Amino acid sequence: MKGQNLAVETVFTVGLGIALATGVVTIFDQYQTSVSEDATEKQSQIVASELKSSMYSLEAVENGERSLDLPEELGSNEYTVEVDEDITIISNLREYSYPLNGLSARREVSGSATGGAVNIFKSGNQIRVVEG
Repeated sequence: MKGQNLAVETVFTVGLGIALATGVVTIFDQYQTSVSEDATEKQSQIVASELKSSMYSLEAVENGERSLDLPEELGSNEYTVEVDEDITIISNLREYSYPLNGLSARREVSGSATGGAVNIFKSGNQIRVVEG
């Protein structure tokens, strides 16, 4: 009987240890994913803000150009910026959308680019975003 009790106790202890280790790894993995997603969202807000600022700075001129150096990646993922009625940033199968606060109502805004060098051109009533 003592041999059986020892075997059952050992199996139970090992099983409990494996379950505990699996739980800890799962919790840390979920936490890491959450932190990474939050960082990507914050970085996308910064990219959208830089684009908006550059587009608004062209409002006062008839024709003009601005060049930006955007981050190559958001978090550790490549991304694409699409500009029309708003700014949409697509990264790691997630979309982050930011309004242009009326700029698209006054101007024809269009274009897309990936991270890195970006040029913004204004010609008359049109603003175009292109890869640099």
